[in-house]
Amino acid sequence: MESTPKLSTPEEELAYLREAVMRKEAELAGNAPERAQIISETIYEHHAAPAAILAKGYRMSETTKKSEAEAILAELNLGGGETAIRSLEQAMEEKGIKNTLAVLEKLHDPHVADDFHRYLVRHVAAGLPAPGIDEKAPRFQALHMTLYEVALPEPKPEEPQGRTKTLKELISGMEQFYAGLLSVEDAESGEPSYFALELAVPEDSPELQFYAAVPNAKKNLFEKQLLAIFPDAHLVPQPYDYNVFVSGGATLASVAHLAENPALPLKDYTDFDYDPLNTITNAFAKIERAGEGAALQIIIEPRAERHVKHYRKILQALRRGEKRASAFSTPETMLGEFARDIGKTLFSNKTKDEKKAKEAEERQIEANKAYIEQVEKKIAAPIVGATIRLVVSSKDERTAGLVLGELESAFNQFANTQGISLTTSPSACPPPRRSHSRFANSPLCTTSRPRALNPRRT
Repeated sequence: MESTPKLSTPEEELAYLREAVMRKEAELAGNAPERAQIISETIYEHHAAPAAILAKGYRMSETTKKSEAEAILAELNLGGGETAIRSLEQAMEEKGIKNTLAVLEKLHDPHVADDFHRYLVRHVAAGLPAPGIDEKAPRFQALHMTLYEVALPEPKPEEPQGRTKTLKELISGMEQFYAGLLSVEDAESGEPSYFALELAVPEDSPELQFYAAVPNAKKNLFEKQLLAIFPDAHLVPQPYDYNVFVSGGATLASVAHLAENPALPLKDYTDFDYDPLNTITNAFAKIERAGEGAALQIIIEPRAERHVKHYRKILQALRRGEKRASAFSTPETMLGEFARDIGKTLFSNKTKDEKKAKEAEERQIEANKAYIEQVEKKIAAPIVGATIRLVVSSKDERTAGLVLGELESAFNQFANTQGISLTTSPSACPPPRRSHSRFANSPLCTTSRPRALNPRRT
């Protein structure tokens, strides 16, 4: 195995080993043994490599190796095999793999050596791409996400001054939290530029649970921001996905769409005197405690100024006195605008009476006032792409359809009589085990105010 001095941190060393494994797999393409075997051989070669592969300040001295080994042997003598493995894991994280393998060698304990070696193989494998997967594909990117189960504290009924918080005050913290998560737009290479929020009743649990999935590089940001706003929140990373699918049952799914032009808003929380999320959670409460499962998933993808620029063009057209249909059909691109202007020039009939034309324009501006206000309201906050999906699994298709209908109806409350409403349409049923990679291929079919989704405009 070629050495690449000088490795100076545990992170560099781990990355070096993973690159070596992938290089070997590429060289043995078509005849490669199992990945675990390649990793095992690579680890042994790394252990046998000269100490010079490590930077001088990173190498562990013989004295330190001996003292580390003596401390672990003391744990073994007390019957603490598991404790010894944890100590080796900690040493590996702090001092690197090669140094820890040198300590392990001094233990002269084949059982501990075997256990730690198996752990080390899994540890190296965890950061490698699955064989045969295109790293640039959305499904691969979705594998680079961390799923959290989140339990937020119940809102306190009274402030220290004895004043009950309003809905708007309670949600203001969530606004701040969602605004911070928009940084996923700057995701690292190979990671998705979106995050997901989910409400779910797993098939094997009677409890409604809240989940959030974020790119791996944004894990620390997510945890810090949530705990800064909700210090009592409980965060539990979930290495395995939850399951809403009933064995031998029927599964139905639907996706939400905006019923009209997305430049118009849905209702947001400022339009409610009650918490609209209660209507959604009440619909979930009707799910049977056993033999049924359901999930609401909202995927949010920041899109910078793309939609805002387009909606501003629509707003300008409304202010100029263009008719509603014409204003809302304003093309998003300069090329589209150019083509439309040529069409108007060729096929429109010019009004000879300029005074009448001016009066008609003023009347249209007055008629557009309500739409102008609504578009202004829409662009007052960031606009993001959003996909909203519902999935229900039950013992038969009829029951699943009833439950799905209850969940879909909970979104009727967001209809804005001066704006737009949400509608749903059937979606392809997911596989028996769902993952974020499946949803990552879905079209982002709605636009959203990101701070709205607990709940706000989508």
